[in-house]
Amino acid sequence: MDYDIHNKKWSSSVVKYGKWYLISSILTKGLSILLLPIYTRYLPPHEYGILQTLGSVSAFLPFILSLSLDSAFGRYFHEDKYNKQALATLYSTVYWFVVGYAIVMLVIAFATSALWMEDLITVPVWPYAYLTFIPVLFSQLGNLGRTFMQSALETQKSTIVDVISTLINAVISVFLLVFCDLGVISRLLGIAAGSLFMFGFYHLYFVHNGILIKTFSFSCLKKCLAYSIPLLPAMMGMWISTLSDRLIIAKYSSMSSVGLYSLAFQFGQILYLVGDAITRVIGPLVMSGLVSDKEATLNKVRNSSFLILVAMLFSNLVLFVFSDDVVSLFATKQYAGAAIFIPIFGFNYVLGMQQRFPTTFISYKNKTWIISMGCVLMALLNLGLNLVFVPIYGYGISAWASVAANLFYVAWSFAWGQYLERVNYKVKQSLKVTVFFFMLVAVYYYLSHIVMNVYYFYVLKICFVMLSIIVFTALYDKNLLYKVVKR
Repeated sequence: MDYDIHNKKWSSSVVKYGKWYLISSILTKGLSILLLPIYTRYLPPHEYGILQTLGSVSAFLPFILSLSLDSAFGRYFHEDKYNKQALATLYSTVYWFVVGYAIVMLVIAFATSALWMEDLITVPVWPYAYLTFIPVLFSQLGNLGRTFMQSALETQKSTIVDVISTLINAVISVFLLVFCDLGVISRLLGIAAGSLFMFGFYHLYFVHNGILIKTFSFSCLKKCLAYSIPLLPAMMGMWISTLSDRLIIAKYSSMSSVGLYSLAFQFGQILYLVGDAITRVIGPLVMSGLVSDKEATLNKVRNSSFLILVAMLFSNLVLFVFSDDVVSLFATKQYAGAAIFIPIFGFNYVLGMQQRFPTTFISYKNKTWIISMGCVLMALLNLGLNLVFVPIYGYGISAWASVAANLFYVAWSFAWGQYLERVNYKVKQSLKVTVFFFMLVAVYYYLSHIVMNVYYFYVLKICFVMLSIIVFTALYDKNLLYKVVKR
């Protein structure tokens, strides 16, 4: 494995490794979007809302079952990567602890689920609770293996595993949904099968390569828990900010509203595919570079942050222009109301990708309590806004509440990140491109309401996107635009 990843040119590393993350994202999250016509045909908004609410519950369980120890492994991987025995001890200690601890927590979860599950989600404990909870353990153990691969930038292998897992999930889900008419159960069984495959592959792979061995180090566990436990409030806060809104909408609105809201959230993840493929490569590069070449790494972070901001804002603008078309193409008419929320969720990912830079510095300094406190404050803000305004204005206000909470968290992260490690970010240029983004949004919104002819409307969309390419290229680098025009 290539452990000296920071020594290479970042742009070439992003292209070399990021393409596999992009392929993985397209073939995993993208496949879920491509299958939405089937899901929305066989699952009405009410059942789709139940599925997404169960997904919100399962998204909370990883913090309980693994104590975020995969994050600790990713942090200390770069310190032990040149010593195979130390690396094997680190991986095995985390792995065996999660197995034992998670089983105990699952037993407790099954014993208590009857007290809250039927009232909150209106589904029986059996088989819904078991099909929702058990696959999370397999996913967490598989995710530990994926963290290893990503830290070593073995992106091709992790991509292949992710794609096969997703295909198993999709094939089983669609077959049971279409031919067996199992409804929500079909998706839960598909998710369980995909998680089981990923767990099985990584378990056998690391046993074969001598990384997963029969050893356990209490000192290693103590070090990892000291890093991960302060992160738990952050993870829980992130869950509250991104997923608890579905539970509030289910309580104060309806499961159909949860279905529309969740569909918009899924389409908003199109933007996540763009940013995640880049930042997942840059994260290990920053961690590795801070250990070996700090000054060069800080300069690269400065340039990368601005480039990603420009790319993400442009991508969200395109998503805004074509949001109606995306919904009409991939979902039935029952879901048409979801289109308006897609670019709002997309803007959250614009903010989220920028927030990853200061968070990396905070993690490197082992100040994980800062991340946790910021996430908790963000969660409380988001939760408060939802509880106050959703009963008054309906489920739509929840999307804007998430933007307000994310803005706070980005400001918090950058303030602390700059305090711990000063980076000369391109602040003026970033503000300028953001202002132009909102100006273009306002212009398109106005034009879309005065052009009534369908043919001219699509001509407007194409011309607007082409104009936006010129504007964003000029804002990023005028010389680059000059070279393109000259050619």
